[in-house]
Amino acid sequence: KAICRSLGLAEPTVKRHISAILKALHVSNRTEAALAVASFGSRISADIDKNASASAADLATNGSPDNPSEKFSIVVLPFRNLCGDPAEDYFADGMVHEITVAFGRIPRMFVIATNSAFAYRGHTADIRRIGAELGVRYVLSGSVRKSAEHVRIICELSDATVGQQIWSERFEGDLPKIFELQDSVAASVSATIV
Repeated sequence: KAICRSLGLAEPTVKRHISAILKALHVSNRTEAALAVASFGSRISADIDKNASASAADLATNGSPDNPSEKFSIVVLPFRNLCGDPAEDYFADGMVHEITVAFGRIPRMFVIATNSAFAYRGHTADIRRIGAELGVRYVLSGSVRKSAEHVRIICELSDATVGQQIWSERFEGDLPKIFELQDSVAASVSATIV
């Protein structure tokens, strides 16, 4: 509706164009679209930086390596529930699952399954050890706090090869907009590492 107002277009027109964009990106929802755009932009920038004189054909060839060793590997560890109510664990677990699924839709991402990641629930294992055991470079951990209609998500991204935190961010919003918060988390992390 905001797009319609700002551009002076009818809502059906905007919906038709957005549907066409989602179809062109081969995605079906906002999370996947945000990740596809972030991944696409990062790949193009990286390719241009590598070889400024590369042709469009070279960019297309180099933009999607099929070699697993060239993929970005990540595990999303269970988020800590800071609500104080163990019954709210499902909320934090759902957050982790949604973010993991979103990463799995990025072609260059190698993502550890949620079930494997949840084996580390409650452990304070060294990030380097987790990375070595799961064969990933990046580890995303975090916490979720929910009170009434407000949600705060804190995320920390670490490079498991050196055991160092490389990015952290706090996301806040109203509970009815939880999907937008999840989109923001996934897009921000993918833009950082892809």
